[in-house]
Amino acid sequence: MSLLDKLRRDPPPTDLLRALDRGDRLLGWAVLDDGTLLAASRLGLRLADGRLVPWHTVDNVVWRAGTLIVTEAAEVSAGVREALPPVTLSLTEPRDLPAVVRARIIRSIAYTTTETVRGARIRIVARRVPGRDGLSWSLRFDSAADRDDPGVRAAADQLLTETQSNLTL
Repeated sequence: MSLLDKLRRDPPPTDLLRALDRGDRLLGWAVLDDGTLLAASRLGLRLADGRLVPWHTVDNVVWRAGTLIVTEAAEVSAGVREALPPVTLSLTEPRDLPAVVRARIIRSIAYTTTETVRGARIRIVARRVPGRDGLSWSLRFDSAADRDDPGVRAAADQLLTETQSNLTL
């Protein structure tokens, strides 16, 4: 049996399972450099401090040389998301967590496109949310100034409405 097989077969710590919300399911876990645990579940990424980062709010993840860099996007106004500062996690025992995280994020994205509206680059994203029917739609502006321009915002909202009505997923 290889070391990888052994790591995958080790049962997760009981404390980690207890930290999950009722009805949630553990999909993968890892050990951080300080010995704390990181969990990927059906609902999201459970950080060592206990905070759940839902999959549909993860904007970007980079896995490189034992480090997982997670960038979450928060709603800054109705239907508009903006990237938060990234969280860097050093994994001493990554197990299958990076692959699980990648798969869950990809699975959550139902549709994405980038358009230019009145000179502003805008990304339209439709995400699946565990336990909820339908899609969660949002806009991402390349520039906060564009987001705050009433004309650009109105054109972006119109584009979003058209995209939603023309798309069948």
